[in-house]
Amino acid sequence: RILQYDRWLFSLLKVGTEAAASLIVDFICDGKLPARNGFPERQFGDLVKRFRPVRSKILQVYPTLNPGIPRATLESILLEIADEEIVLVLVRSFARWKRGFTGNLAYAVRQTAVGRRPGGERSDSYQESSLELTDLRKELFSMVVSKSSESELALACLAEIEELRDEYGRLTDDPRHPNVEIGHPVPLEPAKPIAHEAGQPSRVTVRIQL
Repeated sequence: RILQYDRWLFSLLKVGTEAAASLIVDFICDGKLPARNGFPERQFGDLVKRFRPVRSKILQVYPTLNPGIPRATLESILLEIADEEIVLVLVRSFARWKRGFTGNLAYAVRQTAVGRRPGGERSDSYQESSLELTDLRKELFSMVVSKSSESELALACLAEIEELRDEYGRLTDDPRHPNVEIGHPVPLEPAKPIAHEAGQPSRVTVRIQL
């Protein structure tokens, strides 16, 4: 039966329709996928990008799932198609589940903050540079100053974005402060590492003066 679902998966991916993609999500939520051969997150992510309703379905279902393979599989798909909306869904969900700033969240931030473009004549050559994140940084900073359960994670995401800006360059119209209108200063002093999940490296974030 497991092999049957495995064959179903690649048949549905080959069909490549919205209905096929939605059925794959159903199979994941029902625990029928992934099968013993794993799950092609990147390939399925490319399919999800084509169908907004399927993407919306994953974003609606993911926060409702209990710990387990279905939630982990949907999370791995979200990481492959990460953008500003997905980062915020992950932050809110991680906060509710009391998960720390893990490699998964850091990966989603990087996927959102750093863009790629062809970098030469070779087909496998590319250049990476920072992307505009005004709205995301504003929303994360609002979470920080709200002193809610999301504040620590939001602060860690902002710190991660700043590190990526230092590495890949800052946009000319990209202010250092995430949201000047709020009136709070930017992060200042280092804080202890946020709690992290087993197998994930601890990360140091920063605190702000409120």
